[in-house]
This record gives sequence, structure tokens and C-alpha cells, in this order.
Amino acid sequence: MPRRATHKEIEPVEPTEELDQIKDAFPDLEENRQEEIALLLQAKGTKAVDAALERINEIIEGHGIESVTLPDLWIDYYQNIALLYVNMGDPYVATVWYDTEERAFGIGGYGDWVEEHPDSEESEEEEE
Repeated sequence: MPRRATHKEIEPVEPTEELDQIKDAFPDLEENRQEEIALLLQAKGTKAVDAALERINEIIEGHGIESVTLPDLWIDYYQNIALLYVNMGDPYVATVWYDTEERAFGIGGYGDWVEEHPDSEESEEEEE
């Protein structure tokens, strides 16, 4: 399947750039928390990704993990969930997200992705 076009705000994080992106997105976090997020972004596998997002939600004081679905997408574990993200209360505020199709974490607002996918639907995955 060809890679989906994404807005520059939600490009997958490159390992060499992730700590700088974390520091830019979350400048008020203590350095050890920024470094912890960088380590969590290395998670592989569905359960590890879910746990990483939960921990990141705690660190950045988000409002739970939510999802964006696509009706014609089907991935075994995630079913029709295309994007998981830490809800920060505004789709254009920096957050951490996970693209289930690309199996990649990213940092940035997820709102532009939603606008580019008019058939997507936001749904609550878990609220804290």
C-alpha cells in the first residue's frame, strides 16, 4: 500500500530528531520527562504502543487516549483505527500520536490529518 500523504505537522518522528521535536513540542517538561518520552516512542508491538501512549498521556497531562477511524481501513489489532493520539483538548495543539497503518509515532497536532481525510471519524478510545 502506498504511503499516505501527511501534513508536515504530523510527519513520523525520525529517531535522530525525536528528542529535539519533543523539546520543541513540550518545552515546559523537565528534561528527564522529555527523555522518557523519547524512549517510549521506541515502542514496538501493539501492547507496547498502547502502554507507551498511556504513559505519555500521564507525562504530558493529557485527557486520555482517543482515536480517529477510517471506514475502509482494517488492521487486525486496531481494526479501523487509523490514528491514536493523546487528547490535549485542541486538535492543533502539539500531542503524541501513533499512525497504526505506518506503525509510526509522531509529534504535532492531528487536526490537519483529520481535515485531509474527510471520511475519518474521531471517537473516544479511553478518557481519564
